[in-house]
Amino acid sequence: MKIKATPVFEKLWENEKRIVSLVGGTRSSKTYSMLQFSLVRLLTQDNKTLSICRNTLPALKSSILRDLISIMEDMGIYNPSNHNKSEGIIKLGTNMIEYFSLDEEMKVRGRKRDYLIVDECNEVGYEEINQLLLRTEGKEPASIIFAYNPSQFSGWIYDMEERDDVNTIKSTFLDNPYLSKEVVNEILKLKETDHNLWLIYGLGERGREEALIFPNIHEYEDIPEGAKFLCYGLDFGFTDSTSLAGIWRRDNELYFKEIIYTSNITISELIYLMEKEGIDKFQDIWADSALPSAIQEIRYAGYNIKPVKKETIMYGVDLLKRHKIFLHKNDTNARFEAQNYKYKKDKDGKILPVPHDKYNHFWDSVRYGVQSVIKRETNSKITLV
Repeated sequence: MKIKATPVFEKLWENEKRIVSLVGGTRSSKTYSMLQFSLVRLLTQDNKTLSICRNTLPALKSSILRDLISIMEDMGIYNPSNHNKSEGIIKLGTNMIEYFSLDEEMKVRGRKRDYLIVDECNEVGYEEINQLLLRTEGKEPASIIFAYNPSQFSGWIYDMEERDDVNTIKSTFLDNPYLSKEVVNEILKLKETDHNLWLIYGLGERGREEALIFPNIHEYEDIPEGAKFLCYGLDFGFTDSTSLAGIWRRDNELYFKEIIYTSNITISELIYLMEKEGIDKFQDIWADSALPSAIQEIRYAGYNIKPVKKETIMYGVDLLKRHKIFLHKNDTNARFEAQNYKYKKDKDGKILPVPHDKYNHFWDSVRYGVQSVIKRETNSKITLV
């Protein structure tokens, strides 16, 4: 069998480590190459399972699944009768290729596999990634492949690339000899029009996101001596995540601890989790005032919960930014939000003083607590950090 391969495919074939991180710019062939590599490997094996994942099913179907079917057709190995679209399964001899989105919790936690591909992995929190790693049993080179554009300045994937069992393969559009001249010219235009996009999508370098609301986040392992516990902050959610956080302060430093961060739970289930986590019933819990019935139910359970006085989001954000902020090193959801909570931009790309209503559940919970305990500091001389 002959295939059109790029240097990325060759590097995958020569790789000797179990986990591969494919980082690259746009049209660098990283997605196409890892699918080619995986299919060629399956054609030489029996009774293996390959899982292909992305954050959401629409994104998966419109990108990597389309590429997978196209490559299989080009290789003459795609048979529509072996494709169960309702189950998300394609049979290839005695092997199985399954595809699913990572917002389907039962699928993330319930399946085992030999090989794993996660496309655009930086869209996903580390909790989902960890569950996938625990259920991937392949031990041979490139059993696990993560692919992404480096559009975020920080994240779990950069930490993982420091591990001894991970090989990072970087690629750019220059590694793809099959691109048309028109596509290459469009990519080259980024060099003149947007330096940050050129770094990310042209050179495959880590981006510098200027619109992050909290760009300067620090980590801690233990609450330092002298830090005083202030309160808990609680943001209600259902489809969105419910977030309960602990808040400490030392001088101009704020220390936040992610205690509960989960979705699709009722108030009674939240109370159960609060009891399980040992939430102090005598400490203040400042909660979203939009759900008075939920606050009342938690109060009946014996907790000292209070509705937060509504202020503008920017007032609370500004109050947080007057402090040096620390997140616990293991709080992956809080860190993921920090890497994605951004200001809006206008049509010309100018940053607006308005946060996106996204990736903000943890930040809303700590904002409620901080703005309820720490009063507005008028005429402050505190430097924003």
